[in-house]
Amino acid sequence: MSDETPNANNKQAGLSFDRLAAIFAIGVSFAAMAISLLEVSSIRAQQKAEVWPYIEIDQSYTSEGYELRLTNKGVGPALMSDVVLLAGGAPVSDLDAFIADTVGEADAFSYDIYFRTDPSGGVVAPGETYTLFGVPWTDATRRFIENASDEIDIKTCFCSIYEECWTATFRSRRPEVAQSCPQPSAE
Repeated sequence: MSDETPNANNKQAGLSFDRLAAIFAIGVSFAAMAISLLEVSSIRAQQKAEVWPYIEIDQSYTSEGYELRLTNKGVGPALMSDVVLLAGGAPVSDLDAFIADTVGEADAFSYDIYFRTDPSGGVVAPGETYTLFGVPWTDATRRFIENASDEIDIKTCFCSIYEECWTATFRSRRPEVAQSCPQPSAE
């Protein structure tokens, strides 16, 4: 006969069942926590997608004239940094001088002919469009567009309300991810 009594076997079996149940409960807790973290991550990604701005810069030739436009084609507001006009890759600090250099002093035109909007430092709402630069057709403006169109570019940086940022240019046609945007310059 064995020295073990039936109660001792039941106690060992009970202890191992209790241990298995505890291990199982801990495993279920970790699985529930992992699922919760995945769900939170998914909800955060969905929230970011619901306010994603998408800035596109394009040009328009119409019977009335020429325009360079900036449009937010996304679903959230775009917090704008500086919107910079470039010529040959360098910022254009004096548009009137650039026009005079392009068409000559005799045919130069100024803000009495062209119009310009600068959304730098502002917010561009979804679906909102800004005409960054526009001119009606005259002999001088046609010559300016013909001579300058290959070297003109526009560059901007914009962020979502979640501080995800992108740069957009007229030439690239597709925004690129940026770590951050510089603060708009004071004018």
